Amino acid sequence: MSRQFIDQMQYPVSVSDKPVRIVSLVPSMTELLFDLGLEDRILGVTRYCVHPERARKEKAVIGGPKTFDFEAIDALQPDLILGNKEENYKEGIEQLRQKYPTWLCDIHNLDDALAMIASVGQLTNTEDKANAIVSDIRTKMARLSSGKTLRVAYFIWRKPYRVAAGNTFINEMLKLCGMENVFADLDRYPEVTIEQLESVRKITGHSLNVIY
Repeated sequence: MSRQFIDQMQYPVSVSDKPVRIVSLVPSMTELLFDLGLEDRILGVTRYCVHPERARKEKAVIGGPKTFDFEAIDALQPDLILGNKEENYKEGIEQLRQKYPTWLCDIHNLDDALAMIASVGQLTNTEDKANAIVSDIRTKMARLSSGKTLRVAYFIWRKPYRVAAGNTFINEMLKLCGMENVFADLDRYPEVTIEQLESVRKITGHSLNVIY
């Protein structure tokens, strides 16, 4: 039997009653699957899925988030593929959808992330564990202190240096955690220079925290 779902891209996905051959196309999804106790059902992960450490060692590597190894995926014959709009690429996802149930998340804020966790729980019949994770996150977020604001620059890459700026999930989480993103006025993931970083520090005259 199969069940019908709508992913966060509003795309219909037909999934078997209990998917047992799961492929993850993004590191964050791989971590979630392990947290849901689905290690035995995960067959394929990306080369960047390093948390937990054993994921990449014990599972088949199916390329990177933007460079799928279609032959490796075909060899696994997945009955569920999980991906992410931002980290994966449209053409690759469309090719996979022609053969396999492919569920995509689209995360802009905390509510989107929590809805994704709950949905993956439904997809994989692990609703209780997923709902417990959602409840735990909500509880811990509610406890965050509204004390002194930290000014931060969040680097996601080097050579060239790139930061998470405005209109990103990272920026939303920084705000929820009481941090001010000094590059929030820029869009998405711009390339920046050390000179720009130093200029921001000098203009404000305050200390700056760098996150990698």
